[in-house]
Amino acid sequence: IASLRLGAPIETGTDRTGGHVVGGASPSALTAGENAVYVSLAHEDAIAVVYPDGKSLKAQISLPPFTTPEFQDRDGHPLRGVMPGGLALSANRLYVTESGINALGVIDVDTQRVIGHLPVGWSPSAVLVSPDGKTLYVANSKGKGTGPNGGSNFNSSLHGAYVGELELGSISIIPADASLDFEAQTARVVEDNRAALAQSNPLPPLRHVFL
Repeated sequence: IASLRLGAPIETGTDRTGGHVVGGASPSALTAGENAVYVSLAHEDAIAVVYPDGKSLKAQISLPPFTTPEFQDRDGHPLRGVMPGGLALSANRLYVTESGINALGVIDVDTQRVIGHLPVGWSPSAVLVSPDGKTLYVANSKGKGTGPNGGSNFNSSLHGAYVGELELGSISIIPADASLDFEAQTARVVEDNRAALAQSNPLPPLRHVFL
């Protein structure tokens, strides 16, 4: 049995030797191949590649697809938030759900390089490869978001009427073949995550609000 600390600790204080440790890399899922164990690090936005004996780190693969200044802090480091979670390994590819950017990351395990990111539903949390290796199934835990809790077509017996019970998940079904245009799909993921930066028309002035 081996124990291995992954990622950098999150500390208070001004240096890495003084402060109080308040968190870490948050390992969230793992899967094992013949030559390595892969661990998703939610707080590091990375995949740790560990030797099979579990005693040492082989590599750490960074996931963020963002390179422009609006996705960097004042020191030029990528902002955190990809939030890798579920993992699936098939042949020479590792698939990782990225709940923070609503995407599925695809990694070539031979080169330990990110091939690209595929857009999926809201908050993907798990991924499965079909037995024949031709299809990917991604479970999106928030999926379509929260639906209405009233109206003539609403049936409370299906999931209750409380808003917290009405978060409807979804499944993304993706072909796992060479026809995927990873460059275009990654560009779409990046653009989707720029939505909050886009200019929008101001709301009209409000005089009365009724609750």
